[in-house]
Amino acid sequence: MEDSITAREGYLILFYIFATIIYELWYLTAYLYWWLSSIVIPSLMIILSVFIVLRISRSNYNIKHDLLNYIPVFAVIFSAFEYPMYEFSYINVIISVLAASFLLLIYFIVKSGYKYLFIILFIFSFNVFMFLHVVSPYGTDEISFDYYSTLKILNGINPYKLIITNSVLQRLGINPQFYTPLLTGGHVENLSYPALAFLIFIPAVLLKFVPGIIIAVFAFFTLVMLFVFYKNRPKSYFFVAALIIINPVYFLYSISGITGYVWLLLLSVSFYMFSKNNIKLSGAFYGLSLAAKQLPVYIAIPYLYIVYKRSGIKGFLYFVIFSIIGFLPENIYFIYVSPLKYISDIISPISEPLIGIGFGFSQVSFLNVFYIAPAYFSYISIVTMILLSFLFILYYPDSYYWLFMIPVIVLQLNYRALFNYIIFWPILCLMLINTEPVIEGAKKLNKSNVLKLIRARYAKIFLTLFIVIIIVAGLGMHSESKNDMRINIENEYIVNSNVSYIIVNVTGVNTTPEFRAFFGPDMYTANGVIFNETVVYKNSKYEIINLTPAYNYYLPVSKNIEIVGYYNNIQASAHLIIS
Repeated sequence: MEDSITAREGYLILFYIFATIIYELWYLTAYLYWWLSSIVIPSLMIILSVFIVLRISRSNYNIKHDLLNYIPVFAVIFSAFEYPMYEFSYINVIISVLAASFLLLIYFIVKSGYKYLFIILFIFSFNVFMFLHVVSPYGTDEISFDYYSTLKILNGINPYKLIITNSVLQRLGINPQFYTPLLTGGHVENLSYPALAFLIFIPAVLLKFVPGIIIAVFAFFTLVMLFVFYKNRPKSYFFVAALIIINPVYFLYSISGITGYVWLLLLSVSFYMFSKNNIKLSGAFYGLSLAAKQLPVYIAIPYLYIVYKRSGIKGFLYFVIFSIIGFLPENIYFIYVSPLKYISDIISPISEPLIGIGFGFSQVSFLNVFYIAPAYFSYISIVTMILLSFLFILYYPDSYYWLFMIPVIVLQLNYRALFNYIIFWPILCLMLINTEPVIEGAKKLNKSNVLKLIRARYAKIFLTLFIVIIIVAGLGMHSESKNDMRINIENEYIVNSNVSYIIVNVTGVNTTPEFRAFFGPDMYTANGVIFNETVVYKNSKYEIINLTPAYNYYLPVSKNIEIVGYYNNIQASAHLIIS
């Protein structure tokens, strides 16, 4: 591949800029204009993304210009992740732009052959700077669960049998706004990840340092892996470095307890080994990535397929065997001593009744614009993953560049479309874009075979039917999800420009629901403001409930506050207008 920035990469830079603008718009409208944030903006993103990706795909590769080639690729939109919810985000934007400018000076002023090393060291220094100024030992409940599990396993206690209570989280210093609430009340109290997720923190426990440092190290070496992918094109180093460093969220997430950098690094090493045709090590590192978190399973089918295409059935079997070898050593003990508990904990992210959160299409449901039961989003996520994997196989090698984009689409359809599920895949896309699809170990498709016939005649029809079925199923589940619960706001009490408590009247339900509130774009917690409920009066027809913000939350006076009541698959809302 030539040692220069290609037209495809130039379009990718434009894509970054486009994505940043769109995401600013999306965040500014999120929880403020319900229909705009949950329907119009996502649809606009897809339409404009398809147009830009069409330009990208035409710039370098002779890819058939079929709509099916463009739909999955819109996932690259998540290459930019501006995060205005952080109070310090705009300062970080300024710092990042200045840092990128300094990086440009390094690139052009330093004449020695070590200037690329300076670039890497500068990125590392920038990461350390951000870490020291914004460090939080436990920025999420996930890293606190992992750290606590490490403490327990070193004391001979199986962490998969633990209940992690409020008191434990408080002792660890976790901010309650990072708890993961349940639709039935309370919050997640169990370890939800494979064993490597907490075993990596053993050095932090033994040496008594902040666990976030380990995450920062993984984030740094992920950058190193990115440069390794471009080592045959050193003139593109600045292109890669600028795309990373101008994105402050990459660093913010590495210092705020987001552990995804662990599986990201392991999966990037796996893909690098695959690109070097080292199938055994590729499989081993893929197994390790699965041992750190479940997310790499989203590419299992297409990844196995490209392994088969490159190395044949023998390489395919080696990959599977070494993936198992990479996964089992960390997990086999816990599987052996409590198999049912281990499995139930590992699948709990999709089996537990977690509240809706994030900025995907599920907003339309949990904001109560058009309520659909959470199970619907799990179903369409699974079906979409299977469909896209099928289309990946059907359209290979044209579909090669979909590989790390498939999970973004699937996760965007989840009831909890969190950024820390999504933001890492574009880093892998940057690695993927510097490789070429290869068919060595398996025979190329015969143009007259069944797959070619399906591609030519039935794929678009199949995709159209799939979209229609998804829409019809959503309408059907919306109809089935209707309930008689109604919420009326009776009174509110304001102290120092914050809502101290709210009195609501609830009818049509026998169970006292849980409540949370959403307000404007300056909302400081993506969960919304969770309330404590005190039943003031109750009879067979209605109940009067006093709502007070929980966990020392505050609810600022806003012209747009949505109060959502929920319990399992029952939901209703009321709009609070404060003049």
